[in-house]
Amino acid sequence: MGPMGPDGAGLQAAGWAQLAASLSGVAAELRAQNDRRRRLAACLWPVHPPAISLAVLPVQRSADGGPNTGYFWAVQRITVGPVGAATDLVTVYRGTSLSDVQSQNALNSFYSAQAGAFVAWHPGGKGLILLPDEGLIFAGTITGTSPVANIDAHQGLTAVLPDYIV
Repeated sequence: MGPMGPDGAGLQAAGWAQLAASLSGVAAELRAQNDRRRRLAACLWPVHPPAISLAVLPVQRSADGGPNTGYFWAVQRITVGPVGAATDLVTVYRGTSLSDVQSQNALNSFYSAQAGAFVAWHPGGKGLILLPDEGLIFAGTITGTSPVANIDAHQGLTAVLPDYIV
């Protein structure tokens, strides 16, 4: 018989069954991805710690300059200013104490050719992850201005850090 005969109908039904099984698997994967995104979103929120005075350097603000135990920060922006024209240089370091002000821990330097400017660094959503009890340390040279550092970050539970990074 031809394709519509008993043998052809059986092959056609088997093909539809395979397609239905594949689509069911795709739908299950999409549901799992959506559930993962919702779990991640429920475990992340923005934080805006108080401005850090940079009048006397180096300075470390462990209480609000980084995440506490059980949390991580994904730093989105650090702004420093006002900085003096070609005279002020502020470098931000990752660390747990002032002894971490070492070149291998340097993250970014802030300076400007325009006096009184505010300089921002945007490390990207996953570009600067601070782990529990890590913090930001600011060091450099200030010649008359009284700059401050402002930090914007997303804080999350360390349990979801692998999901956040992916």
